[in-house]
Amino acid sequence: MHTDIPALTRRSNQLAWRLLRHQQAEGTPSSHKTFARLALRYYVGRWDLIPDFVPGIGLLDDFLFLKLAVALLEPPEAAIPEALSPGAVQEEIARTLKATAS
Repeated sequence: MHTDIPALTRRSNQLAWRLLRHQQAEGTPSSHKTFARLALRYYVGRWDLIPDFVPGIGLLDDFLFLKLAVALLEPPEAAIPEALSPGAVQEEIARTLKATAS
């Protein structure tokens, strides 16, 4: 089985971006925000069901968890930048999680 890592990473970043926007949106129920934060923490975490360093499938569980979270939360459509660098997404997630930690 062939896994297109750059495409999987790009799509995961887009899903994470949608969750960030949903988590930050006014009027979002706190339970939805909590679930969005959980999904984002799973995405940026080093250790998960299939560690990210496992070649070929290491990013797959992150993608699937993000996809599930987006499907369950049904966030509003938001403009997603075409080229999201992994670093930019990781920084935005860290900034958002830090701001909501209190």
